[in-house]
Amino acid sequence: MTLNLVEKKFLITGAGRGIGREIAKTLHQQGSKVYALSRSIEPLKSLVSENPGIQPIHADVGKWETLFNKLEGIDVLGGLANNAAQTGIPPIGALDYPREELQSLIDSQVLGLINATQIVAKKMVAAGKPGSIVNVSSIWSKQAVPGQMAYTITKAAVDMITKQFALELGPHNIRVNAVNPKLIVRNK
Repeated sequence: MTLNLVEKKFLITGAGRGIGREIAKTLHQQGSKVYALSRSIEPLKSLVSENPGIQPIHADVGKWETLFNKLEGIDVLGGLANNAAQTGIPPIGALDYPREELQSLIDSQVLGLINATQIVAKKMVAAGKPGSIVNVSSIWSKQAVPGQMAYTITKAAVDMITKQFALELGPHNIRVNAVNPKLIVRNK
């Protein structure tokens, strides 16, 4: 399938593995300039070695100032895929969920998504360029799951953040949508 994305520019967060990696590869294969952001350096290196031309950005979306510093010099983009997330979280009951674990997920899956969107969208608005932002949420944003309070509430927040940005960026011709896939299990 041809998507007519030649020479368009995209940032993919969480591009080292899973859905983010596949998005980055597909956009690159379609002729887009891809900025692939990951906090994990080895998967990022292998992505770039398998797909020469992808621009790697080693950063943790959960680190607000660091992410801003890494992205402030980036080109005006045509799109952003907010995919960064923490997975493989061991089940912890809601009554015992430690603040540190909860804060870590909020930093990466909520605040990091907001930060990346603000950085990219401000540049689009200032340049008067239309664009598209896709937030990868989860089917778990719609239901409670035993032992997964932090993951479910942060993904529910992603859904509402998407609606808020869609409302405010729509007048600038910037579409903001979320996708809510089911749990993806990686082959080891």
